[in-house]
Amino acid sequence: MALAHFRNYFIRKTAFAGRCRIPYIVVAERGRGGGRVHLHALIACPDSIGPEWLAALWHTRGRAEISAYQRERHGAEYLVKTLGDSEAEFELSRYLPPLSAGSL
Repeated sequence: MALAHFRNYFIRKTAFAGRCRIPYIVVAERGRGGGRVHLHALIACPDSIGPEWLAALWHTRGRAEISAYQRERHGAEYLVKTLGDSEAEFELSRYLPPLSAGSL
């Protein structure tokens, strides 16, 4: 359910606002001890859509921590850490991100 909402609401609204396709990977993760499901995602969007805009959009679903990607913070590794779990759920967009941020 959370992955479908992410795609059908968050990604579609972002794509409409940016007037472009939005490549993404999103992973649904259960909190410790079988807690609440939460999402980790990497998305590629134009500079015109900043973290504040994205956080405001997601705020309708709950708390959001959104920032520009910084390779040295190892976000990609953190994102995929649960993919080996039997209960891991993830979704990868059909579209590949650009090779560099400058090509958005």
